Amino acid sequence: NLDTDYTAYVYNNTVYDCTMGYGTSGTSIAKNNIAFNNGDDYAGSFDSASDNNLGEDPAFAGDGNYVQTSQTAAQMFVDPGGSPPDFHILSTSDAYDAGTNLSLDPNLDFSDDLDGESRPQGTQWDIGADEKGCSPIGFDAASSATAENTNSLTWQHTVGTGGSDRILVVGVS
Repeated sequence: NLDTDYTAYVYNNTVYDCTMGYGTSGTSIAKNNIAFNNGDDYAGSFDSASDNNLGEDPAFAGDGNYVQTSQTAAQMFVDPGGSPPDFHILSTSDAYDAGTNLSLDPNLDFSDDLDGESRPQGTQWDIGADEKGCSPIGFDAASSATAENTNSLTWQHTVGTGGSDRILVVGVS
C-alpha cells in the first residue's frame, strides 16, 4: 500500500535524465522545478498551488504558469554532458527569470540556491536549483597618490578599454 495522505513541497529542484522527473502518490506542491530529459516530467497529483515549473512534456494539471520548453540541454545548462555534468543554468535558458520568489512562501520559505548564493529579493527567481548570478566584477587597475597639508592632489589613472557596464570608483579621505 502506498501512503497517499501527505503533501510534499518540492521547490527549486533540477531533475535530469531519469525515468520520472517528479512523481507522487500523495499530493505535491511543486514550484520553480526543472524536469528535463526524463521519461515523464511530472506524474501524479499536483496541488493547484503548484507554479512556474518547467519541462519538455505538456503542462500538467495544477500549474497555471508551466513553461514547456523545446530547448536542448546545451541551450539550458552550462555543461550537461560534462564529467561531472554542470546543471547551472544559462542566461539564455527558458528557466532564466521564469520562476517566482519563494522567500516569503507560507509553506517553505528560503532565499538561496544550491551554491548557497542568495536569490534576488523582490524580483523573479530562476526556475531550478541554480540562480544564474551576475558575472563577478572585474578589477583592471588601481592607482593612488598621497599628499599632506595641501588643498589639491593630482594623480593619473588609465581605465581599461575592454568590457561593458564599467564603473570607476574614486575615494578621498
